Amino acid sequence: MAEQEIKLPVSFPEPHVASKFAMTVSLPEFQLAIGHMRMGYSPDGNAASSVVEYHGAYSISPSAAKQLAQILVVGVRQYEDLYGPIPQDASVAEKLAAGGDRSIVQGGKIIPIKSPSPKKAPAKKR
Repeated sequence: MAEQEIKLPVSFPEPHVASKFAMTVSLPEFQLAIGHMRMGYSPDGNAASSVVEYHGAYSISPSAAKQLAQILVVGVRQYEDLYGPIPQDASVAEKLAAGGDRSIVQGGKIIPIKSPSPKKAPAKKR
């Protein structure tokens, strides 16, 4: 009797445009919000201002956040190898440089995070 292939159902989420990100970090998790910029309108229908509209928020473990960062680095390298350098907004690059690796993006603003005090090693017993 021939073996029958079993296919499991796979669902794919509805695609969204993602151009704005916000992240907060705590000991157990990273909170990542993903959204896009759109125009906000006044009640009379006139464009009032730009609004960030978040359409998804995810809580991920530190190890999953590291895996996501590695996947993105590989993806960006592959993209640039095929299509050339990706231009970066100079103001974002400057703000990231000012905050180093220790910053979060919240509401489109990059906020430096103060480094926690290093933990002291327990004194050795004599």
